[in-house]
Amino acid sequence: KNNCVTRMDQFEIIWILVIVIGALNYDLNASGSNKGE
Repeated sequence: KNNCVTRMDQFEIIWILVIVIGALNYDLNASGSNKGE
């Protein structure tokens, strides 16, 4: 059961990182495109 909990925690952390990085990347790309044009 402990393994399941830790695996879920790691999965959650990874998802949060992916979402945050994805959002920042999208934001940077959006502002970069606007500045470029």
